[in-house]
Amino acid sequence: MAVREGGTVPAAALLAMFREIVAHNRAGGWRAVKRTASTSTSPDRTGPQPPAERPSLYEFAGGDAAFVALATAHHARCLQACTRATERWAISANGSWPA
Repeated sequence: MAVREGGTVPAAALLAMFREIVAHNRAGGWRAVKRTASTSTSPDRTGPQPPAERPSLYEFAGGDAAFVALATAHHARCLQACTRATERWAISANGSWPA
């Protein structure tokens, strides 16, 4: 997923991606999901199951709303770092501060 400077974070796509990651983690991680999918020959094999009464770390941390806030803040910090790196490059290229 790519977001350009000045763009908005596609919240729906980002949430869908992280929901899939959370589901894989609940099933024992991507290796377990891959192993279960490729070696499951028994119809009663369901793989590891998470405890039903405990919330996931994702839910405990605030779920979708907390994740969107985190992703938005991270995106802003990345853009700031890009701007600083571009300014440093401009200074080193011509020996003066950018206008």
